[in-house]
Amino acid sequence: MSGSASGERYTDIKQTLSFENREFLNQIIDTTMNEFVFLYRGHDSDGSMPTPEQMQAQMSRWQDWFAKLTAEGQLKDWGAPLQSSGKKVAVGGIITDGPYTEGKELIGGFSIIKANDLAHAAEIAKGCPCFETGGNVEIRPVQPM
Repeated sequence: MSGSASGERYTDIKQTLSFENREFLNQIIDTTMNEFVFLYRGHDSDGSMPTPEQMQAQMSRWQDWFAKLTAEGQLKDWGAPLQSSGKKVAVGGIITDGPYTEGKELIGGFSIIKANDLAHAAEIAKGCPCFETGGNVEIRPVQPM
């Protein structure tokens, strides 16, 4: 069964169950799903700032997407937006300011997602609102310890 079909199956089943049974199903899914980090990368920008209305609309789309992932049992951790400033530490303890990369490569935030496999995680990522502003999602499996 493909990852997206499996995810849809769980969603269909959960919609027919009582709250207590949905919580039990979520616990079962937690033990059978893998974790993936979604790294949200930059966007195309012409240098102009969005209006407050545009910013609010974009934030609303993110909140709606996270609510959908939560309802489907696919969101483990919202993560957080990241500031653009930082430091890099290299071999020998050399510390430099950074990261200084192109805006489209700058990591703007992250989340931890639950999915059956990498293909399923990629299908989940297709719904990310970052694409509306030219961004992209890097998906990395979390190595179980």
